[in-house]
Amino acid sequence: MVAAELGIPSFFSERAKAADGGHLCSVSYRFPDTFHDRPRGKTVAIVDDAINAGSATRATFTTLKALGAQPIVVGALVMLGNAASPFLHENNLLMERIAFLANELWEPAHCPFCACGVPLDGAA
Repeated sequence: MVAAELGIPSFFSERAKAADGGHLCSVSYRFPDTFHDRPRGKTVAIVDDAINAGSATRATFTTLKALGAQPIVVGALVMLGNAASPFLHENNLLMERIAFLANELWEPAHCPFCACGVPLDGAA
């Protein structure tokens, strides 16, 4: 919808592999084969509805770079916490968001709930 509003071409990535359980950002995203030539040699924006740990953003960035694109900005409706900020900074990506909500994330090995044996039962 962002690209349509701006009158520019767009394409999408799809989740390709689930996380390995030991790291928050162990996931990959791929582009359908028909899109592989579109980003080559172009500067691009990565747009997501919400960014929390940043796994979709990181994986899409990696895939875009492998396809010859240069991501320069990330946009989101909402950014949840700062977990993705170091990655954005390290890769010189500008961040544009409409809203920010505080949220704390932990790697599974450092989760205080896991350390105390608190089960994840869906009750909140």
